[in-house]
Amino acid sequence: KAATEIQELVAELGRIEAAFERGEAGVEEADRAIVEKRLELALYEVDNTGARVPERFGRDIARMIEARGVEMREGKLSATKADTERGFLFVNMGELDRVNAEGGHAAGDRALQETVRVIESVVQKHLRAELERQGVPGAEQEAKLLSQYEMYRKSGNDFAVSLMEVPREVQQRIAEEIEASRPEVVPGKEPVPLSVAPMTFAEVAGLANRIQKELADRDRELQMISEDDMPRE
Repeated sequence: KAATEIQELVAELGRIEAAFERGEAGVEEADRAIVEKRLELALYEVDNTGARVPERFGRDIARMIEARGVEMREGKLSATKADTERGFLFVNMGELDRVNAEGGHAAGDRALQETVRVIESVVQKHLRAELERQGVPGAEQEAKLLSQYEMYRKSGNDFAVSLMEVPREVQQRIAEEIEASRPEVVPGKEPVPLSVAPMTFAEVAGLANRIQKELADRDRELQMISEDDMPRE
């Protein structure tokens, strides 16, 4: 997905530069500068696995929570149907140390890249099938599909997939197929195991409400958060 967006920005920049050089009306230097900055940001936000960088994951989650901030601060975050169709898959690629030992760090990097490729191929396969089932016209499917998910590298060998407008049962099928996949990296050696922890935003809402109640009960007088509670909050 990230590669597609970068290719589109490169193409857009090329069109603007060509139009600017031809002196076309309505094309300004600022137009080129804006697309250059968008391209620079897109490149910065993708790491060598092809997934978004951890900082992007943090920002996207923060925006999602801020949109529901008042409810969340009051511990009254009510889950909706949309929240059950907003899901997260937390994927761990296991045995990175073994792969590094068998094939060096280059093999470890390939294992991470292959993990991203496997995750994304499974996600796209199921989303495409669901769009077909819903009767979305073929010409609209690609844009719709790309708007329904985002992939991040949370840390080292931990990845996260954010899914939007995806029925819970489809999220579960995606999680099961990813976990059943075992990417091969070093020929003749064991493939790497993948483990998946799925979670919907509805479950996030329930967790947030419980945490707010616990914190209020523990510190009702001062309404302060201790250092022990901060990570959970």
